[in-house]
Order: sequence, then C-alpha cells, then structure tokens
Amino acid sequence: MIAKQDDTYAKIAEDVQDSEKNIRKYNDMGKFSEPLKGEVIYIENKPRMNTAQQVHTIQKGETLRFIAQKYAVQLNYLLRYNNFTEETVIYPNYDVKLKP
Repeated sequence: MIAKQDDTYAKIAEDVQDSEKNIRKYNDMGKFSEPLKGEVIYIENKPRMNTAQQVHTIQKGETLRFIAQKYAVQLNYLLRYNNFTEETVIYPNYDVKLKP
C-alpha cells in the first residue's frame, strides 16, 4: 500500500488487522520512525528474493532501505548479499546486488 499524509504504522496495522510490530518488521523500520506520504508500505513479509533484476545502480539520495523497499527485498538479505552492515556508507553509481 502507499502511505497517506498522517499515516502511522499503528494506524496501518489497525487497518489491515495486524500488529504494529509486524508492519514495522515487514518494512525494516525501528520503533521511532513513521511512514512518509507516498512511501510504499508492505503489509506482509517481503520474500527473500523477489526480483528478476540482479543489481541496482545507486542514484543520488537513495538509501539501502529505499532500495530494499523498491525491489521488495528484505533489508537484512540486501546487507548480506553485499557484505554490508547497517553502518555501510553507499555512494551514487555503486552497484548493489539484489540477489546472492
């Protein structure tokens, strides 16, 4: 689903009859963040691999979480496929593997 203005993970969870904890987990989000208007919000777990595309070339302003959401890949797998940690700094024009 697409987040609307003033949506929260708690409200989305209530709307889809799931727990806020699960909705946050499905979207690789911690306790203190809320969705942005227009952001893709997953209401079920993303599969381990859900894309035919093998790599993504990073564009200016993109984050690993953004890339994970765009391709419906779990962030922890994206980190693993690329030998990254959550502290890894990414740069434009770098290729990120979307599959092992």
